[in-house]
Amino acid sequence: MLPPRVLSAPGEHWELPKEQREIMALTEDGTLFVSGSHQNDLHVMAFCDRLERSNFHYQVELADLDNINRIYKAGIVQGGETIVGDGERVTHNQAEVIKIIRQACEQRASDIHFIVAHDGKSKIRFRIDSLLNTFTRPRFQQIQPLCSTIYQSMCDVAESLFQPHLSQDARVSKAFVDQLGLYGARVSTRPRADGFIMVLRLLYNDASLNSLEDLGYLPEQTKLLQRMMRLPYGINILSGPTGSGKSMTLKVVLTLLDQMMGGTKHILTVEDPPEYNIDGDGVNQTPLVYDVTDPQAETQAWAAAISNSMRLDPDYLMYGEIRDLFAAIAAMRGAMTGHGVWSTLHTNTAIGILQRLLDLGVDPTLLYDPALLTGMINQSLLPKLCQHCKQRFVDRRQHLDQNLVERIDKSCTAETVYVRGPGCDHCRQTGFSGRSVVAEVLMPNLRFMRVFRERGPAEARNYWVQHMAGITKHAHAIRRINEGLYDPAAAEIIIGPLDMDLYVLDPEEAA
Repeated sequence: MLPPRVLSAPGEHWELPKEQREIMALTEDGTLFVSGSHQNDLHVMAFCDRLERSNFHYQVELADLDNINRIYKAGIVQGGETIVGDGERVTHNQAEVIKIIRQACEQRASDIHFIVAHDGKSKIRFRIDSLLNTFTRPRFQQIQPLCSTIYQSMCDVAESLFQPHLSQDARVSKAFVDQLGLYGARVSTRPRADGFIMVLRLLYNDASLNSLEDLGYLPEQTKLLQRMMRLPYGINILSGPTGSGKSMTLKVVLTLLDQMMGGTKHILTVEDPPEYNIDGDGVNQTPLVYDVTDPQAETQAWAAAISNSMRLDPDYLMYGEIRDLFAAIAAMRGAMTGHGVWSTLHTNTAIGILQRLLDLGVDPTLLYDPALLTGMINQSLLPKLCQHCKQRFVDRRQHLDQNLVERIDKSCTAETVYVRGPGCDHCRQTGFSGRSVVAEVLMPNLRFMRVFRERGPAEARNYWVQHMAGITKHAHAIRRINEGLYDPAAAEIIIGPLDMDLYVLDPEEAA
């Protein structure tokens, strides 16, 4: 007689983390074997709660640790021969996850969405060149165990138990991402009205992106960024929505900074966690370490890390993100004490960085000093047209939305504009190939700060464009559209109508 199948074994529907498999085991006949000395263990109670919420009928039977270990050895059927890390064999579910991620990587997807729902509505989607496409529509019984496997047996920074009814964050372990050619993969989950969603952010260490021009910055913007890098003091803040490539831009900036200084300056980072490896003799990347089960631990860890970084003899500091008033003040203090500081925020425009820092509670007398806040950058990523199947706008204008056509005629040079084509083998039938930056790069001066303080952000933006030769993201995008790089409709989805600057800028009232 074959031993009962162990449903809490690796790769199974009710898979448990390794340490929890030492104290309990669930078999297919509905028996939950629990160590007699762990009946009231929080993990045991949490697992029972999961079973009950899923209407799984079970009965508890007490067993000693040796018996539980024998149950796993007798009931697990080893499968597959894929090896990762230190020789550990990959389970069936892990192999399925690896296959999905590998297919996403082949298509250069930036994200994988696992949408878990009942009634045949589950699906797996890839975000490719900013656009989501459905990859497959698995049954609930197929996709739910995959998500459980990802969180509980493929991540190394996570709570020990996957709980679909809670929001959780983790990071796929190095053993798995290495074999996929990735630098990393972040995992985030959130419950839905019917099921839950799990998103994997795939991090590529793209060796072809070595300069600001490679990222998509214009020559005028590159010149300003290089000037910021040469300042031995002051804080420069990069902003943009989630997924806008801020981490990659900071990687390039810090690499160039190290090269510029010949490795003679100490560049110290505090990141949660480090997303890209930064090569350089003077660069030291440090992770934020804290207990993810403690709600207050992260804030306390940031406070300790920022304070500690100042005592490690840095010349330049990079804080992964300004998240609260304490981090903002600490970053400003670093700039005030003679360090060059780089960090990030979430805003929609470069000038929005000033407003966001004010909202956090930073002292205005500090913010309005252009020798302290030395740089504000905002960026987004736009999908690039496939150069093999793109089509001329003038040949397609009759088939496009006429409101869009009017905006193209008003804002662009129609004769040089191209639009998305039908797709081909080169772009995997998507019409797009890769993504590139559109940005705003602003080095404030005293007059700009005065306009912002006295007349507000709208007038300050107007002054920046009219008197400081500022290039907005819309102006950046239009220049590239005129070069045939971007599709106008795809650009509008991400940054808004092409003629937006005509409504928010007023050259007649610029002071």
